[in-house]
Amino acid sequence: MVYYFAYGSNMSLEQMKERCGNLWKKIGIGYVEGYELVFDGYSSTRGGPTANMVENPNERVWGVVFKFNSFDDLINCLDKYEGYPFSYTRKEFGVFLPEMGKKNKSYSLCETRTKGKRETTEILYRNHSQRSH
Repeated sequence: MVYYFAYGSNMSLEQMKERCGNLWKKIGIGYVEGYELVFDGYSSTRGGPTANMVENPNERVWGVVFKFNSFDDLINCLDKYEGYPFSYTRKEFGVFLPEMGKKNKSYSLCETRTKGKRETTEILYRNHSQRSH
């Protein structure tokens, strides 16, 4: 059994179903301490920014924790969508699950290099909100 921490578009249960069928089970909501959510890449497929986690000792990133039966199940369904190993690399994190009162080891995918302008979620949402009006 292996855990996967999703912090971007893979938090969508619908998207995970499309990508990984029934290979996963949602465990709960969790966070990683010492990282910040940024949108510093670009997806030509989606026509917009891509999420990434970068180290920042004063921040935390919230996301969804999924359980897979094996590491092979995890990588076989997600690597092709996430551009591993060219756009993202795998990294192990300690993810705290408040509902369960425990921390577990989870794998996630982080960008291997910074691409373009680094934007925090606050700036991205503010810019999106301004364009919507």
